[in-house]
Amino acid sequence: LLRRKRNRPVLVLAWVEVIGHAALAVRSLGWDSGFHYYLLIFIPLIFVSTTRRPGSKIALAGLLGLIYVGMNAFMGSVPPLDVVNPRILAVLRYVNIAACFVSLGYLSYIYSRTVGEAERRLRVMATTDSLTGLYNRRHIVGIAEYEKMRRRRSNRPLSFIMADIDDFKTVNDRYGHEIGDQTLILVSHLIRDVLREQDSVARWGGEEFLVLLP
Repeated sequence: LLRRKRNRPVLVLAWVEVIGHAALAVRSLGWDSGFHYYLLIFIPLIFVSTTRRPGSKIALAGLLGLIYVGMNAFMGSVPPLDVVNPRILAVLRYVNIAACFVSLGYLSYIYSRTVGEAERRLRVMATTDSLTGLYNRRHIVGIAEYEKMRRRRSNRPLSFIMADIDDFKTVNDRYGHEIGDQTLILVSHLIRDVLREQDSVARWGGEEFLVLLP
């Protein structure tokens, strides 16, 4: 189902399996076996979802709370179907607690890594030109303003180069826009390769480039 990108049935199956598994295990071995802790793993999964509305998140969390309280009220007051040695039951409970902690830690790690990667992609998209990979106009303006303030304090020179590709319209007209794009990419690499580490270059617009030289 995941390979087919059918996420909703996967979530339904996960809910049915974990809740059913926990209910059967608690009924069989007793509340002290700790299988009910697995229901708590759903809490962060409910609230970090980006596809659910806030109302549905609250409703799902409320439903989960009712299931948990209901299991506690019913199964905590009736004897288990199978009587287990208290020491074995204690070991089982601690194993389940440890498994829940590991699961929550892993889910938190996956979530933070996913969010970090998404933020990195958004940052790249917001600051770079999609064709050439150079800084875009907005970002180079921000860098320029920062460098201007630094240079005023230190009284050091700051230079700008505005450059463009001669007869670029002829390239597009004669060879097509795809070759024009390849030309822009090639020139961008050439400019970037001859600059120092502290220099910055951006695609200013069309075939124009702005180079900032502290």
